[in-house]
Amino acid sequence: MRKKVLTLVLSAFLAFGQTAPYLGARTVAAADITNHWAGPYMQKLMHYGIMRGDQSGNLNPDAPITRAEFVSMTNRAFGYDRYQGVKMPFKDVDENDWYADDIAIAYSRGYFSGDSKSTASPDSYLTREQAVSLICRNLKVEDYYGEALGYTDSRTFSEWSKSSINAASEKGYVNGYTDGTFRPFNSITRGEAAKIFADVVGELVAGTGAYSFGEVNGNVTVSSSGATLKDTFVNGDIYITAGVGSGYVNFENVQVTGEI
Repeated sequence: MRKKVLTLVLSAFLAFGQTAPYLGARTVAAADITNHWAGPYMQKLMHYGIMRGDQSGNLNPDAPITRAEFVSMTNRAFGYDRYQGVKMPFKDVDENDWYADDIAIAYSRGYFSGDSKSTASPDSYLTREQAVSLICRNLKVEDYYGEALGYTDSRTFSEWSKSSINAASEKGYVNGYTDGTFRPFNSITRGEAAKIFADVVGELVAGTGAYSFGEVNGNVTVSSSGATLKDTFVNGDIYITAGVGSGYVNFENVQVTGEI
């Protein structure tokens, strides 16, 4: 049953932080994702400016993603562009490193704490359970406790990741392999990470002006102040991220079946 939540005009004022800039559409096609299962997800993230290729323009879908790369994608997806004056404690992040600002932003936002009090291990590969936990912290997804009966290796999940994996699985953001396993300790690939981000973000509202998507079978993410979402039915959730800052978002004739 369709749940009519937002009608007419609603302005949401959120005191979270600074407003994110619109990254613009990226339409460059990468040759190494042609006919790859992750191709559509990676191309979508390229279009939104969330994912970027290497110096050769390749997206390397089967390569494991580093902690720094994942954090930088998270910041772009949710509109985090400034850190909030918190001193970064990580001794293995130099201020001249390409990822220094992204690590600082992630730490100040509270969703990234490194692998110890003084190390971020930015070049280490991220595991599947770590990736899911980072996403769930940003989405404020309600923890789902209990046994993850959908996975044959659920009893191997770390205690700190179990509720996040369960919640993300219930939302349909992650799934296991054909043999029924989740493999929480495996390094997550760039293609796998792209699918999670593409499914979570759905349609992205990342700039000012009016947006109308008609019917969306998935989520809508709003990451910038001054936007208007109108004439849209969302068969999923609407995420208004901290990137909106202390600004506003307008909704006109918007219906949503999930949560806001």
